[in-house]
Amino acid sequence: MSKRSLFYLLIILAPIFFFSGLQKYQEEALAINISVPVRVFDGQNFIENLTKEDFLVYEDGVPQPITAVYLIKKTRIIHQEAEKPRQAETSLPSPNLARRIVLVFEINEFLPKCEEAVDFLIKEALQPQDKLTVITPVRAYNLKGEALQRLSREAIARQLKEKIRQDIWRVNVELRNLISDYKTLMNSQWRAGISGQDILYKIKNLKFLDEKQLIKFAEVLKNFDGQKHLFLFYQEEELLMKKIFDDTGQSEFQKMQFIKDIRFDVQKIKRLFADYGVHFNFLFITKVKWSNQLMDVTEFAPQQYENFKITGEFFSVFYNLAKATGGVTLSSQNPEAAFKKAVEVAENYYLLYYRPLNYQADGKFRQIKVVVRNRNYKVIHRLGYVAD
Repeated sequence: MSKRSLFYLLIILAPIFFFSGLQKYQEEALAINISVPVRVFDGQNFIENLTKEDFLVYEDGVPQPITAVYLIKKTRIIHQEAEKPRQAETSLPSPNLARRIVLVFEINEFLPKCEEAVDFLIKEALQPQDKLTVITPVRAYNLKGEALQRLSREAIARQLKEKIRQDIWRVNVELRNLISDYKTLMNSQWRAGISGQDILYKIKNLKFLDEKQLIKFAEVLKNFDGQKHLFLFYQEEELLMKKIFDDTGQSEFQKMQFIKDIRFDVQKIKRLFADYGVHFNFLFITKVKWSNQLMDVTEFAPQQYENFKITGEFFSVFYNLAKATGGVTLSSQNPEAAFKKAVEVAENYYLLYYRPLNYQADGKFRQIKVVVRNRNYKVIHRLGYVAD
């Protein structure tokens, strides 16, 4: 996301929301309940017949008492179990199932399958009570609450696709011009005026997410109420590197200078997003070298991209961010297929509440681990929370 995009996001969204982003529920100051969205899989299949007794939850390695478990599909409670309140004046945790859906497009070109992903979201996945934010490399858009009552979904999808297409085209033109200027400069005997490093700085400033932007983005997201689902469409940076450095005769060292200042405090970013309850999903759009099938969507780990210089850095950051928030990382050359799979994962989950033993608001990060008794299921959930 460019700095301009983040600026617009802060300007547009920051004044609107004022709710606490921490996923906690306080029972009249008598007890604290921590909420943990949990997704359980046997292979690729979501397990939806679990009960409160099937779960074990640990905080910093210590078993914790579970107060309630809700099975959620989209924005509906399908099944619920909860312990009886210990005192008459104490209430049980009540889940807030309002959804804030955030799409972030950090891509070089608006592919046809990106348009189909938007169609799927607006026409099929979006619920009437959902709030939608779409972020392009230029600005952020919020879908007005009354839009679904005033306009057809077809009209909304058409308007949104046009906005995204225009913004990405605008940045793409600027990017192409900078790359053309850079190649001309590198292949010329004359070095008057702007330097190659100046041009590369402009390219990085235009395209690359950095740690500061991610942290600011997390600070905005924490103020959203309810369930927060973020989907990052991220195009493989190796393709950009190829466009920049092809035909310039530069060494690998010179190319590495281009990305030398890309650094992330992954631990800090993971804890921020987990604490703020953001369900982060990383959709890595790339040419799938291991498959000829356009519809293939694959889950891959960072080490499979470690040889892809710039891609390896970004892939590792976003992969770990998704893992820390209970989200998914999907690689595909088909944005629509990847998005559909990520939405399917996001829509089905257990909302588990537990009451921490000996809770202290000391500002420290508490690590959460959820397991299913006597089963070898894949369990994904947020990493933890800050006790404040």
